[in-house]
Amino acid sequence: MKILKLIIKDYQQFKHLELDFTHPETGEPLDKICFIGRNATGKSTILELLNRQLLSKSFPDNLFVFEILIKNNKYIIAHFRSHSIILPASIKNFGNWLSFLQQKEFYVAYNEWFEGNDVEYSEEGIEFIKECLSIGISYSVSLLQNNNSDLLIYCPPESPENSYLFDDIPDISLNEAMELFKYFSFSNEVSENTIKDFWRLLVFNIKNREDLFKTFAENNDDKSYKYLKEAFNRENNDILFEISRLWSKILEKANLYFDYEHAKIPIQLTDNLKAYIRVKSNNEIVPYHKLSTGIRNFVFKIGHIYSLYFNRKIERGFLLVDEPENSLFPDFLYDLIDEVYCKIIENQNTQFFVSTHNPIIAAQFEPYERIILDFDDEGFVFAKKGTVPVGDDPNDILFKDFGMRSLLTLKGQEKYKRFLQLEELVKNETDAKKRIELMKEYLQIGTDYNFAENEILTKE
Repeated sequence: MKILKLIIKDYQQFKHLELDFTHPETGEPLDKICFIGRNATGKSTILELLNRQLLSKSFPDNLFVFEILIKNNKYIIAHFRSHSIILPASIKNFGNWLSFLQQKEFYVAYNEWFEGNDVEYSEEGIEFIKECLSIGISYSVSLLQNNNSDLLIYCPPESPENSYLFDDIPDISLNEAMELFKYFSFSNEVSENTIKDFWRLLVFNIKNREDLFKTFAENNDDKSYKYLKEAFNRENNDILFEISRLWSKILEKANLYFDYEHAKIPIQLTDNLKAYIRVKSNNEIVPYHKLSTGIRNFVFKIGHIYSLYFNRKIERGFLLVDEPENSLFPDFLYDLIDEVYCKIIENQNTQFFVSTHNPIIAAQFEPYERIILDFDDEGFVFAKKGTVPVGDDPNDILFKDFGMRSLLTLKGQEKYKRFLQLEELVKNETDAKKRIELMKEYLQIGTDYNFAENEILTKE
């Protein structure tokens, strides 16, 4: 399942906003989308609305329309005046229907419009609507279910404060982790408030792997233990080892490592997993709450997301990440989307939505995957697609997509004006001594600020 379009009417800073999440040439739904724009243009609000839709939560008395694709069939879900309906996307005069809804009572508008328009339901469409909708015209639409194949992950922006409430490791017992054998929620928040959920997933996956090995060994009791371990390990990943590989992408740059090999695995129901990050040079443990903000946010966020996908085959997945760059050094951001997030969700039928202020993050998206939000002359938000090609210099994105007039501070702009002024002064100065002094100042500013000097002057 993928979201194709979102329409927002008369809500906060949105008067009429249409967001298209399809490929401009093929019309197919995009796998990843990046929202950029200045503060207060609604990037986080849109992620929250997407999360709310997928959670089937109630909406305010405004019009929200989602177009979705399920098994090659398109459907339109409209929320208006605390009601919801679902229709096949083959309906005609859809724009007229939207305005019709706003002019009359919801029930009356729906009935009158429906009777005057040709609506065709495919056989699959009828079954889907029967499955999703309750009795009557006012519907409660539920798109995702609590099972092992549906997954919704919402990552709000992290706080810059270190608010973790544990000194050593999250307090999770094996008994608590085993509850996941009974119930797996499709909806998950990944934030500093859900670290215990992440740790519970780790313990659950460790226990589950042990149970799988016991079954494997019983079915191959004629084989040696060494053969069993090697054969089992080839087909079943160790989550602590996989987490250590992910975390190493940033821990190595800080002279740290995740010591998964010496982790204390829970055995009794009251036991907890004990696995630590250590300093490479002396093997000292670094308590999780003592990690820097950027490293702490990264290891818990990425570890949690990976754990939610681990050993699962997702059929309907959504990953919503607000500000993935939070507190990370710029050098690490260059492959954060391509080599971390996209690797985790690879072949997992997941639509990935990102909100960012960072041009390095935005540069990892195709221009048609980049949605730029800005204010019109009346103060309402409008959207347009990016122009800079994927992988281009982030400075180009700052100028062309982010709309920055200059990357210089006021002091830098003053220096640039002086630089241009000196260029003219040097050309026009007839006194040789003064000309040399002006040229020295000109060259010094050019060197200090990396301004391109005029070739003729530099040769002189």
